[in-house]
Amino acid sequence: MPLTSRFVTLIFGFALCALLANHAALAVDAGERATLRQLYTSASGNKWNDHEGWNAPPSSECDWPGVCCDVDRTHGLLVRLNHTGFEGTLPALDGLQHLQTFEVAENPGLQRPIPRVLGLHELQVFDVTDNALAGGIPELDGLLHLERISLSQNHLNGGVPTLRNLPALTEFAASENALTGTIPSFAQLPRLRPRSVDGNAMSGTLQEWHDLPELPLLSLAFNQLDGDLGLVRELPGLEYVRLFNNQFSGDLGALRDLPTLHTAELDNHMPERVQQAQLQTRRRLGRRDKRPAMVSPLRAFDRRSGGVVSVGRRAIDARHLCRENRA
Repeated sequence: MPLTSRFVTLIFGFALCALLANHAALAVDAGERATLRQLYTSASGNKWNDHEGWNAPPSSECDWPGVCCDVDRTHGLLVRLNHTGFEGTLPALDGLQHLQTFEVAENPGLQRPIPRVLGLHELQVFDVTDNALAGGIPELDGLLHLERISLSQNHLNGGVPTLRNLPALTEFAASENALTGTIPSFAQLPRLRPRSVDGNAMSGTLQEWHDLPELPLLSLAFNQLDGDLGLVRELPGLEYVRLFNNQFSGDLGALRDLPTLHTAELDNHMPERVQQAQLQTRRRLGRRDKRPAMVSPLRAFDRRSGGVVSVGRRAIDARHLCRENRA
């Protein structure tokens, strides 16, 4: 190889090595690193199931268990620390300006209020299911990219904030808390599909859902709702409803009129004529009622399987840690 060619090759090799070294040395924004470190400190990171690397120096953040970054390794996009062993509280998250996914579910030692999330303009998923968080639901108005928010199985109280300016929202879950007040209207959220606020003490009627004809699932059990059950006819897309432990009135025939409904979970709090209609349905099915410990009494019919169904807590499969970066 001529001397000139070897010289060019050598220079190119040095340049490439310098570029790679510089890329490896890149660290996430200082504010983002500080917020991640606050999360580690306030939630007793030294007790987590896997905390290796969380005390490492700058430029290591994207390699910490449960953290994913952009392709340039300069911004944290995802924090996924489900079933990790948190003890303590969540810090302010405002420093994670590029955060898209935040999941810290199934950490029963995680307490106190949920921090504000309004400043997280890129947020898409926020999941704090099955912890011991208290206080109110944070304001969500204007989070244009938010697709899923899961707040179930905590100790949250107060009302549900007005849900508006959330054009991407497809799932809202806040069941098994201590929420009160009137269930807000969901009419401005046409993309919202699964929604669950059962296991609270909320009031209102089915009128709040009348503008959502494609809604497939409605879970309102264990609240203080009332009004005409016949309003479900305005939700022809329903496939599954949970309405037990409320004070609805009306005729069970409204449920039978729904063309896609395959499962309805009701109970003895329905009016006598509703109970009688349901008992006749159960007699035709020829099955005995199943009564799990968490529901007493429960009667339900399952049009799809032809049998009486039981109700239990939904299993949450959210124990995997971050495995790959998200661009």
